Amino acid sequence: MKPRLPPSRSLQASNPGSNGFVLLGPTPTPTRGRRLRLPKHRSTRVVLVTVLVVGALAAAYYFRPEPTEIERLERAAFRGDTKAQVQLWLNYTRGIGVPKNEALGYAWRNIAGTLDPKLRSTYIENETSPTIRIEGQRIAAELFKKVRHSPKPDSQKQTTEVMRAKEKPPVGDVSPVQPMPAPLTEIARLREKAEQGDAIAQNNLGAMYAKGQGVPKNLVEAVKWYRIAADQGNAHAQANLGAAYALGQGVSKDNGEALKWYRKAADQGNAAAQNDLGAMYSDGEGLPKDLVTAAEWFQKAAENGDAYAQRNLGQAYAHGKGVPIDHAKAAEWYQKSAAQGDVVAQALLKAEETILKAAPKRGGTASTNTGADVPIIRSTQQTTDAKLRHLATDDRLPTGCLLVDRLRNDGGKGKLTLDNGRAEDAYVKLIRGGKAVVGFYVRSHEKVTYSTIPDGTFWVMYCTGYGWDAKVRSFARGRYARRYDLPLTYTTKQERDAYGITTSTDVVTLTLHTVTNGNTTTTEMLVEDFDRY
Repeated sequence: MKPRLPPSRSLQASNPGSNGFVLLGPTPTPTRGRRLRLPKHRSTRVVLVTVLVVGALAAAYYFRPEPTEIERLERAAFRGDTKAQVQLWLNYTRGIGVPKNEALGYAWRNIAGTLDPKLRSTYIENETSPTIRIEGQRIAAELFKKVRHSPKPDSQKQTTEVMRAKEKPPVGDVSPVQPMPAPLTEIARLREKAEQGDAIAQNNLGAMYAKGQGVPKNLVEAVKWYRIAADQGNAHAQANLGAAYALGQGVSKDNGEALKWYRKAADQGNAAAQNDLGAMYSDGEGLPKDLVTAAEWFQKAAENGDAYAQRNLGQAYAHGKGVPIDHAKAAEWYQKSAAQGDVVAQALLKAEETILKAAPKRGGTASTNTGADVPIIRSTQQTTDAKLRHLATDDRLPTGCLLVDRLRNDGGKGKLTLDNGRAEDAYVKLIRGGKAVVGFYVRSHEKVTYSTIPDGTFWVMYCTGYGWDAKVRSFARGRYARRYDLPLTYTTKQERDAYGITTSTDVVTLTLHTVTNGNTTTTEMLVEDFDRY
């Protein structure tokens, strides 16, 4: 047993150089440099260590860096939030807040559509390359393993797929993800209808082959579909087939066949065919030259609104070709053609007005000075509709006229401005959940703003044309439809600062016409598909 010193005494080493020890008085307890020693009892030590560890973890959690918006979206997406998954698709596709990665964006879109098939009806397939689609499906299969498979859908009623996931969760390492079936492209849907015998689809498919829109240009294939539709009595197809024979496009030039098909279309009232048939009579192609018959066909086509026929008829009156010279009537028909945008007719009209002012009028007929003469022009077209312009007799709704409005009571504050710089009027639709929730009219070269859009994702599509037909709620002539390749996402945010709460929302401007440095794209769609929404 070791000897103990008296309580009031202790031994301390002497100064350097001292030999031995000296006895000192009571030594004060040191206050600095003292070691921290754990309690002797183990249970006490365990409690103390636990408190220190928990405190360190709490401090680390409290002082952790705030997650970024993308990190929040990814966390929600992995929890099965389809809205977050759709937003990630948009961010990665556009490169908003993250480096642009279309394959990863496609993967999140794929996952969202797998978890909630109702979302697929809101997707409008853009022109995703096969490489991106394949890579996106591979990434989706990997990500889906980490995503909760039974999220709560937005609607109160859960989908069948989600109910099955709850009742029978996947067994083993098999991923239940299936690539989202891509919607049929415009050409594929058109071909499907054409093969089912739809004459309009057959003619439109032929026109797209003739123009090389969506498919490689192939005049032979165009003639094939024109012929199938023409045999069913489609007037547009008959006119297009007649033009193919007249020009030798896709078939050997044959004026006899051209006359045959032009006449069939003209007898059905097709203005382009009537004008082109008049041009063949005027030029003596495939039959003896007959200016009187030519003028008769020009008259029929001009009365049906064909701008080229109106110019040709004006030429006939100006030069006495098949009709008596009448500069007043020539000016009248030039005026109608010029009103549809025919710049040649505009020049000819000025010449006729000069003649009418300078020459004495004789019973409505001016002098025999016939002015300028230009070649007869044909309405030959490889399109689905005649080239028309706004007519004085057209019905045109005022800009901003609401044709559909299902958002008026939603209390939204998002704004969308549509700038129509096109020559045609436009009918614009906002799509949500596969249905049109807003539809409004925008006149040519005018703007409109819709200011009550709630939070959510919306697709935008539009149809342009001339002459509003209230019975069918669409344009009467020259209909042409397109859709924007990416949707619009509106989000309302509230931020508190020293002055109170600030509320902000999205304000978007879209142009229907092409602009320099534009940051979005559109894709042509079938007008029949536009009408379905």
